[in-house]
Amino acid sequence: MSEDGMRIERHANGYEISIKDPKIIAENKKPSTTYRDPWKTYVYKTAAEVAAFVTKNIDKLPTTSDFGTAFDCAVEEEDD
Repeated sequence: MSEDGMRIERHANGYEISIKDPKIIAENKKPSTTYRDPWKTYVYKTAAEVAAFVTKNIDKLPTTSDFGTAFDCAVEEEDD
């Protein structure tokens, strides 16, 4: 699983959703800041509540395109 995504776990009495907070991620990039775990966890009882949370927060997820671009550049062959 990507470490940049959203985690949803089903439990006997509901659901647990974990998502990275973009504000904490930005703060962690500053050299003078003490590192904080960016994962925040939310708990919901119904699948409908989970769906509403995901719909509201899906666009806040960090993109994974940076890794793919760096990898593509690293393995790209030069044309001779």
